[in-house]
Amino acid sequence: MKTLYLPTGGHARSNQDLNWLQDAILQVGKGITRSLTNSNSAPIILWGVQPTVVTGGVQLSDGQILWNDEIFDFPVQLYPTGGANVYITINANYAANNPIPNYSGINKYVHAQRTITMYAASSPSNPSDALASTMQSFQAVMANALGFNASNYLINTPPTWNVIGTTGQPSFFSGWTHFNTSYPVAFSVDQLGLVRLRGRVKKTFASNNDIFIFPSTFSLVNGDKNFTCPINTNSSASVTVSVYFNGTNTLIKTSQSILAVNDYIDLTGVSFYL
Repeated sequence: MKTLYLPTGGHARSNQDLNWLQDAILQVGKGITRSLTNSNSAPIILWGVQPTVVTGGVQLSDGQILWNDEIFDFPVQLYPTGGANVYITINANYAANNPIPNYSGINKYVHAQRTITMYAASSPSNPSDALASTMQSFQAVMANALGFNASNYLINTPPTWNVIGTTGQPSFFSGWTHFNTSYPVAFSVDQLGLVRLRGRVKKTFASNNDIFIFPSTFSLVNGDKNFTCPINTNSSASVTVSVYFNGTNTLIKTSQSILAVNDYIDLTGVSFYL
């Protein structure tokens, strides 16, 4: 990255110094954009630019957009209509104290704030304008960079809970069942491969240590996992529950011999990475 070294005693400031430092900032934006999109021309919404239905159309909130190695403010505006396409363009807005005279006494505009606005038209007014549809949110760009599908990039979306024993899901081994169907044993998997369990499993009779088998696509990271889980309500007793790979499948088990019939294990909080 570019920097400016000031020698002892300083030096005469020049326009070259300003250009040098400004270019250093642009290099940062260029590096971010190209590392995520392999392009410096893809508009990325850093924050804001969210639609809200209002009287007269759809209003977009303020925000900022990284485009062509520069960060632009996006002012509140209505989504344009009346054209075949919607484009984004760069506008220069000048501060109230402009223009100011230069050395020759000629007034010049110098303090500009460059913003992005939108317009509807059949073709772009300027060759450098871009279709609004090419803008992507920063979250979506990051998701694509990490290999997620752009249509479901939000990692914090509500998880899908797969209930044991229901259609298309694993079944309990003999001797195990849900303690309460209102809070059944279930698992979820997020987009980072984190598996979470919840619910209570009940021992119905002395049988298998294995409780159920996870789907065949499950593959443990860094080997088997052991967890300490509570037994029964208002009890300080606990049992070790293991998630392990038997050479073919990933299973969850415990030592059923220490449990009495109708005892249950609370699996809530068990989690591991695939």
